Amino acid sequence: MFFSRREKQLIKKLLQNKGQLVSRNTVANILWYNVTDEKYTDWALDQAIKRLRNKLLKLGLRNNLLKTVKNQGFILIN
Repeated sequence: MFFSRREKQLIKKLLQNKGQLVSRNTVANILWYNVTDEKYTDWALDQAIKRLRNKLLKLGLRNNLLKTVKNQGFILIN
């Protein structure tokens, strides 16, 4: 299973804040370094999270490991 460098940084951030909200803005800054980047959109962020979830599922981790808090961010569940 291959995780990109940015996905690894995101997983690290989520693990450091396990059980706590990590804002969409924080996640976007990890994935794109700058949310004013023309590649960043809400849709692109949602798709990046979807890809990460799929990779985690392929590793045998449960589907609800990464919870979405609508319009706010994401929580890595214990």
